[in-house]
Amino acid sequence: PLDSSVPALPEGYEMFPGGLRDAQEIARLYGEVFASYPFPITDPEYITSAMKSNVLYRIVRDSKGTLVGAASAETSPKLHNAEMTDFATLPNQRGLGLAQHILAALENDMAERDIPNLYTIARARSAGMNRVFYNRNYELTGTLVNNCHIAGQFEDMHVWCKSLRTVVH
Repeated sequence: PLDSSVPALPEGYEMFPGGLRDAQEIARLYGEVFASYPFPITDPEYITSAMKSNVLYRIVRDSKGTLVGAASAETSPKLHNAEMTDFATLPNQRGLGLAQHILAALENDMAERDIPNLYTIARARSAGMNRVFYNRNYELTGTLVNNCHIAGQFEDMHVWCKSLRTVVH
């Protein structure tokens, strides 16, 4: 279950694990949200291939069943780590806490899989996305300057890390 610090989804909204049947819609959502992206996430075949490897998706649908938010965890079971990535929320759905809800669910998924080391690179200019990671107790560990072409231009990316293991002193 999600911890109590995560706000409830808005009335009528539901979150699900993303499955192969959702690949087309996920790709379309990414195409609506990002002018460019470092990987072909707007291609349903890429999403399908990712799902068949070690990438876990979470999606949110509104009360009409429309896909309004998604993200993924690219897992490395051997190395016990996962990149929390590909966060997208339709512009008219932002500010509802969907990304925070998805991130908390992905963290639970990683804990269930014994993958305790989580990280992400978030667009430095995206205050909302950085706030999501800050609010979920990720530690800002540095900035990659002009790291990737995303949203139509090269951008700096903040590196955030979190361990799900409890440290005992």
